[in-house]
Amino acid sequence: LLFQVPGGWFGNLVGTRWGLTVIGILWSLLTLATAFCHALMPLSIVRFLFGAVQAGYVPITAKIIKDWFPEKEIGMASAVVGISMSIGGALAMDVTGRLTDHFDWRVIFQIYTIVGLFWAIAFLLLFPRRNADRPGVNQAELPVGKDVPSQPTRAGHNLITMVVLGSLIAICLQSFFRAAGYNFFVTFFPEYLMEHYEVSLGDAGKYAKWPLVGVVVGGLVGGALVDLVYRRTQNKWLSRSLISALALFTTAAFTFFAFYASSPTGFIWLIGIGAACSGIGSPAAWAAMIDIGGRKIAMVAGFINMIGCFSGVLVTPVLGGMMDILKDDLASQTVTFGIPTTAFSWDFELSGQVVTDWSQVVWMHATFYLAAAVLWLMVRPSKPLYD
Repeated sequence: LLFQVPGGWFGNLVGTRWGLTVIGILWSLLTLATAFCHALMPLSIVRFLFGAVQAGYVPITAKIIKDWFPEKEIGMASAVVGISMSIGGALAMDVTGRLTDHFDWRVIFQIYTIVGLFWAIAFLLLFPRRNADRPGVNQAELPVGKDVPSQPTRAGHNLITMVVLGSLIAICLQSFFRAAGYNFFVTFFPEYLMEHYEVSLGDAGKYAKWPLVGVVVGGLVGGALVDLVYRRTQNKWLSRSLISALALFTTAAFTFFAFYASSPTGFIWLIGIGAACSGIGSPAAWAAMIDIGGRKIAMVAGFINMIGCFSGVLVTPVLGGMMDILKDDLASQTVTFGIPTTAFSWDFELSGQVVTDWSQVVWMHATFYLAAAVLWLMVRPSKPLYD
């Protein structure tokens, strides 16, 4: 969270090739150190350092896309990065679960250390030093002045100047609200199914994958759509901001209507389609971020991603508290973070149907996406902060 911008600065300083290599080696060594922690304090320190090191991954990756891909391919390049992270996370959970049947958790961390070190060394050896070294590259389409993307950039950077600019404020705020909406998919979706539709724990776990599948499919569609619209129009607002806004408006609509689904199957379909629409907006968001960041993309991407991470810190306790209140039906008590539960009691009748307290969770989820959609209309990606 706090080391996103420093991570981007590090990528500018040493270059993307060495930046990701050093990050990969350090997080692997910290993974190994985790396996040898036998007390809470050293474990907390090691995991804090792990998060600090890993924070540079997204900013440096954004810089790689900016430096190595022509503008008409940024959408699909961004989509592949986002999809790879989603698939990698899902596979890691599955593999880890299988490994726990055979190994102690400390051994599993040691195994992942070997995987991380192997990736870091392979990346250093295989990542081309120059854009012109890529097989099949079209020299006419190389990003201008970016033949050597790993060349360090040492110029200073003023965050105060960044924050006062309108497009950056809008894209940062949409990052916060979009992450808040996505938070429901990855944290409370199974619990909502169990509490609202009374499905079993096992079934809830199986159903929980479908929003994530929707995000992956939507990401592929969004990447192709961003590049197609840009090739046809040469307009970055249409191919970035408008696509993101329409995608998130649609996500909000499907999420709103999902509450009125009479069965868990209908709810999952509506939420899954909404998740796919949010996935369509993801490559457009990356493309706009890269456009706005200009030659300082690593630090700008770190700043934007940091705001999105704040959403998880702030929104998760709120939603968790709401879920606990709704489960226990304690309408007269106060949540631990100081918000009266009466603020969440919105029982009223709509089209003959009594809307229960569970509407709060789904509607808040839809409202987050709606807010992000509106903010996208204010983003002007054709005007970079740093040319």
